[in-house]
Amino acid sequence: TRGAIYHHFKNKKDMFMSANRWRQDYTSAVLRERLSEENDLFEGLRKAFRELFEILHANTMIRGLVREYMAMAMTDSDVNQMYKENDMELIGILDTELKRHYPTVSSGKRSRMLERFYVSLEGMFTVLAVDSPIVSQPIRMLEGLIETFRKEAMK
Repeated sequence: TRGAIYHHFKNKKDMFMSANRWRQDYTSAVLRERLSEENDLFEGLRKAFRELFEILHANTMIRGLVREYMAMAMTDSDVNQMYKENDMELIGILDTELKRHYPTVSSGKRSRMLERFYVSLEGMFTVLAVDSPIVSQPIRMLEGLIETFRKEAMK
């Protein structure tokens, strides 16, 4: 009931932010776990993001949560701050792993690579979250993105 929900949360925004913290923690955990299971950075990325894409594709509740989160991040400063913090956490995980696997890549190149990869990945998550007909084969797009990231790291 409404009363039971608000016993745990101050308001709708508090409930929404709590659900997104859980989702963000889950996303970070999946990424860390898959990267730790693989010796190959890119295979770990492939497995992590494939798993996250499949969850997003299969679960309409998660898709709705992500859509609402993206919309609220544009208008609510608290949600926007949370969104930025999540982005920085995920970029930090990727940066740490890229440094570990490719220590000779300069920090400037690494920063540019991560920016391009993350912006592309964010776009793919967005079109999945809104059920865009543009993306009929998201896993193939993900594979291409990761392969491009691999080639850039090996240059």
